[in-house]
Amino acid sequence: MKLVKFILILLLVMANVTGLEAKKAAKKQVSVVDTLSIEAQQQFKYYFYPAVEAFLNRQYDKATALFLFCEELNPKDATTKMYIGMIYKAIGQTAMALDHFRLAYELNPNEYWYIYARVLLEQKQGDVALQIAEKQHVAQPKDLTVITFLQQLYLNINNIEKATLLQKEVDGIMGGMSSYSVQKKIQILRQAQRNADAAKLLDMYLEENPDDTRMLNMRGDMYWENGDEINALRCYEKTNSWANIANRYMDSMRYVEARAMWERQVEQTPGDQQAWIKLYLCMQEDTTVTLKEKKRVILRGLEEIENVQWDYYLVSILLEEEKIDSAIVVARAGRNIEGDAKYRVTLGIHLGDMYVQKAQYDSAYAAYEWVLALDPDNVYVLNNYAYTLAEHGNDLKKAEDMSQKAITKEPNNPIYLDTYAWIMHLKKQAVFAEHYISRALDLAQQENMGADVLKEIKEHYDIIFKRGTKK
Repeated sequence: MKLVKFILILLLVMANVTGLEAKKAAKKQVSVVDTLSIEAQQQFKYYFYPAVEAFLNRQYDKATALFLFCEELNPKDATTKMYIGMIYKAIGQTAMALDHFRLAYELNPNEYWYIYARVLLEQKQGDVALQIAEKQHVAQPKDLTVITFLQQLYLNINNIEKATLLQKEVDGIMGGMSSYSVQKKIQILRQAQRNADAAKLLDMYLEENPDDTRMLNMRGDMYWENGDEINALRCYEKTNSWANIANRYMDSMRYVEARAMWERQVEQTPGDQQAWIKLYLCMQEDTTVTLKEKKRVILRGLEEIENVQWDYYLVSILLEEEKIDSAIVVARAGRNIEGDAKYRVTLGIHLGDMYVQKAQYDSAYAAYEWVLALDPDNVYVLNNYAYTLAEHGNDLKKAEDMSQKAITKEPNNPIYLDTYAWIMHLKKQAVFAEHYISRALDLAQQENMGADVLKEIKEHYDIIFKRGTKK
């Protein structure tokens, strides 16, 4: 990741408090507790440490109740207010969170200015965050965290002059040619549109530090952005940054070259899940790649990684090969792998559809129920489940409810309208059946849907209007 993006993310994203940070805050609390009477200290600790534990376990209701007892015992305790603010932030009540962060800051500015300012930035209140940072710089003129944060705020509003002045303070603390200082100066120079000066500074640094991986990659990025691919590749190759090269090629839609780089990356780091996935994505974009080649990569990756997206790709390959039994085995295992819910849901859908194809309807219903537990509004499953249940499950009421939910969400989908019409026909509600099948057929013809879909809808239309019988 480029330096600029890294710093922006660091400053603009409100990170959750980690267990280590929370425990440090708990230790700092002891000095505050010591200002209370012995009895009050004991009471405070009795509530405070279980409150921290509950917070770390995300038991926010319990943590809130305990911290409120702490607040009652010591209304001027900054750490308690900070924790309550973190709870409000975690449950999405940002205004309340800001109020408590502000109180924590006012009670202990040196300790809590940063968290308050970060949340202000997140809420687009950069002017207030800037005031806090400037005030903190006066209070802690040698604190690198304060200087760096303030410097980034100046860069956010494109105040290059003030950011450059602060850089002198950074240089005084870190050294003018330290990696940290050089990265900051390059960021300032690039924002000031002085890219040539930034490149010159980076080259000077690399002459003295030729093995600095991060800076070599940064130089590669700069070469690439200037259209100098050859020198960019030289920088990346020095650090074995095959992923950097591969991503550059993918951005340029040069998938054959990207694939070669991802092959190097997975050879170098076989446990890199994203590298395997991107390797496969490149193969999908390359029209010259055969199904056999794709399967070979899938099976190689399967030996190294456990990833629900990877299982989804394997199921897709097996379905192309018409190996439905093998696909069922993989889909059943893959849907239970922790990961992107989108792929878990898709594997569940595949599983239900495959069971329908094999006429194993009870298993199909169970698979569809599993999907709906994860994604209750999935219209595809609502429709398929409803149709299968109406045809084979003898539960027209449940089928009707699901189908009605599907057409409510997508009222102009001819396939879903056809399902609802057919259920109405099976329930012998002719008026509704005729209305919905007519709409389904009209929309399907307007949208030039595929021959198989039109054939199915037309067949239902003829039966509903007593013009034919279902084969």
